[in-house]
Amino acid sequence: MKITISAILAVFLYGLTGDVVASTDNTIQNGTPIVGSDGKLINLAQGLTQAEQSGFWYRGDGSKIVRYDWFMHLEQADSKELFRSDENIERLRYTPIPKSEWNPDGMPAGFSKNYDRLSKENWMALSCGGCHSTKIAYKGTSMVINGAATMGDFQTMMLELEHALTATYNDKAKFTRFAKRVLGSDYSK
Repeated sequence: MKITISAILAVFLYGLTGDVVASTDNTIQNGTPIVGSDGKLINLAQGLTQAEQSGFWYRGDGSKIVRYDWFMHLEQADSKELFRSDENIERLRYTPIPKSEWNPDGMPAGFSKNYDRLSKENWMALSCGGCHSTKIAYKGTSMVINGAATMGDFQTMMLELEHALTATYNDKAKFTRFAKRVLGSDYSK
């Protein structure tokens, strides 16, 4: 009996969510570009379909790091650049992924949107892929490896996220920009 990564992943995801990610045998082929990617960012053939890989990257596990809308609009502590900018995500050694039908907000691989039923709010959190996917580069091509230990710097990310939140709280201009982005038309002075 042959056990594939996609079979193990489907069983794991079912255990977490009660949902089965359906496999259609349309497995990602070696060298397939990441959906929407501008550069040479490709997948390795690991026996996953696009839906299974997206579930691994974006299906929440129930954890909560920071409110999702705050993460989407928070600036870095020392600049007006968004914390979630591709450049900052790369610097923290996570993998920026362009928007797609599976990733409408353009979240990095392994960053998820979790809905909390008690608070009735969405939270940014890491999915399984946040700790177990990574990107390596070889001869000008970057390859995403699912199931590998991440090279992401979680400690630095959390420390800098705290600094960004503190700077936003303490700097009136930064806070006003943040509040306008988060609240949109509901913002009032």
